[in-house]
Amino acid sequence: MKLDKEESTKTPASVDADNRHWHERALYGLAAAAPLALFAFPQTRALARSAFGLKAETGQILQHEGGKALRAEAGQALKTDGALTLRAESGLVLKNEGGLAFRGKDGLAQAGAGELEIPPVFSIKSLDIDAHMAPGSRAAIAAGSKLYNPELASGFASGLREDSRRLFPDTFRAYMPLEPYKKIAGALDKDAPEFLHFAGQVDRWQPVLNRHANALADRVGMPRVKVNVWLDELGSRGLYDVPTNEMRVNYGELLRPRQLAETIYHEGTHAEQLNLLVRAQADKLGLPAKPLASQIDELGLTMRKNFGLEQGFNAAYLDEAMHLRGGAKLTKPELERAKALRKSLASLGEGHNIDAYEDALFRDYLSRMPRNGQGFSEFLERNPSFASEMLDFGHGKRLPAVSRRFLTDFRAAGGDTSLLNAAKEGEAFQGVRRSMLDVLDGNNRKRLFDGLKYRFSTHEVEAFENGALTYLRAH
Repeated sequence: MKLDKEESTKTPASVDADNRHWHERALYGLAAAAPLALFAFPQTRALARSAFGLKAETGQILQHEGGKALRAEAGQALKTDGALTLRAESGLVLKNEGGLAFRGKDGLAQAGAGELEIPPVFSIKSLDIDAHMAPGSRAAIAAGSKLYNPELASGFASGLREDSRRLFPDTFRAYMPLEPYKKIAGALDKDAPEFLHFAGQVDRWQPVLNRHANALADRVGMPRVKVNVWLDELGSRGLYDVPTNEMRVNYGELLRPRQLAETIYHEGTHAEQLNLLVRAQADKLGLPAKPLASQIDELGLTMRKNFGLEQGFNAAYLDEAMHLRGGAKLTKPELERAKALRKSLASLGEGHNIDAYEDALFRDYLSRMPRNGQGFSEFLERNPSFASEMLDFGHGKRLPAVSRRFLTDFRAAGGDTSLLNAAKEGEAFQGVRRSMLDVLDGNNRKRLFDGLKYRFSTHEVEAFENGALTYLRAH
């Protein structure tokens, strides 16, 4: 997607590149997901916020392969059996290629190769998205969505970008000069003076965002979604809250008009997915064109149980969904898609539990430890709590016997290193260091597994592919 002339003259190459790519984020999708209980909030938040975001080469994908995939492969998959393609190909990729990545690809530390190096925290942006799932396969998955429409997506994005620049030029003059990062950081730091100025403009943006989101909902025949702008200090770009049918867009997106359109379109896809699942449940219950209040209540209760939510569904949302439904039943392809979405959300589960404190603690100690066994005793003297932290809290059982003995002796000697067995210092050091590195490696493997499961789940593939369409030029 080409920047217009005015923006390109004010935006340096580094910012242009940043806007072309996906920004790393903690949560970018549905506010939940669980087994048949589709959207259990704490679980996906913990999963998605554990450490992964995405930096996808959207421009490249669209220019080189996306265009063909949209018009040819996606259409072809639809004409044959897109649902079968969806279930078979994505599953194969995750079982095979994901397994290979799990054993060493994608930046994880590998046995025997630089084993003394501290592995960086795994991030989804290190994944080669195309290597795990071909553009054509992703397009085939997304093709069933009503928002998988290049003209609709590019037109939506073009209109929102135009309104953003026309109605809020002061925002971009204030926060997008030639050296924007300091000002942007200030605008997103609630303790900085710039934040108050920036936050004061948010109320002016929300009606505009809602107008565009409403128009999009009307085009595809789904209930309108309320858009709120909020500051998520964990770095989320946006999320869709299921029970309330509300979309939340992070402050920072207002400073990136192209990403703003993509974020709203991505979250709008989740709203459209929910509408499909509600309609599928209404069909299953045999609700008429104009259901009674008691029938709407039954629908809401069933959806709440299915989704595993403590909070009930918004009654006004269900009323609107049933009004738009008008008694029309889903087609066979729509029912197949609803089934695939339900299966996708059910398979996501809770993800792995990673001890973030332990992970951060080990990284800190490893960065300050000597590179070899010499000086380990001095390190223990400088960090008197290290021995107890290694031996207690369950990690002591994972240490090699020689390391456990050395640390136990150090603690028993009250920190007097002259009482330690100097001949065992090097071996004890290597055991401690390797043990901590094993923990970090294991955490990264958990992040990778959860990241693959999340990123290539059907509901997220749809949302990411739909969002990528907003970078196409409107015709």
